[in-house]
Amino acid sequence: MRTRIGALLAVAMLALPAPCFSQELSRLYVTMKPLEAVGEVDPEFAKILSRNLMQAIERNSDFRIKSGGPTRFYLKGQVSANKERQFVTLQLFETHTNRMLWLQNYADRDIAADLMAEDVIAELSAALAADNWR
Repeated sequence: MRTRIGALLAVAMLALPAPCFSQELSRLYVTMKPLEAVGEVDPEFAKILSRNLMQAIERNSDFRIKSGGPTRFYLKGQVSANKERQFVTLQLFETHTNRMLWLQNYADRDIAADLMAEDVIAELSAALAADNWR
C-alpha cells in the first residue's frame, strides 16, 4: 500500500511543471531580519525575541523563515523602550511591490513570541488566500 501511495505522489510531482511546483513552495518562505533595538532596549533582548518569533512562526505553521534571498513576503520590526514600558512594532510587506500588508504594535504583556507569531501567521495566510482570488 505504501509503495502505491509513494508512486502516486511521485507521479503527481512529476506531472506538475517545475516552475509551478517551486512557486508553490516558495510562497511559504518569509524573509525576516532580526528585530531592531531602539532607545533603551538591550540589544540581546531584541535578538532573543527575534529568534523566538522565528521559531514560533515555523513551529505553528507551514511558513519558513529565511534571513535573506528572494521570498514573497518580508517581516521587519523594532523593539523600543523607555524607562516605564517596552514596545514592539511588526510590519509585513509584499516583496515585489514593497506594499505594506500589515502593521501591529505590542506593548508590555503582549510582547510574547507565540502571540505575535499567531498574528503574523494569520496575516500571511490571509495574504495568500487573497492572492488566490486575483
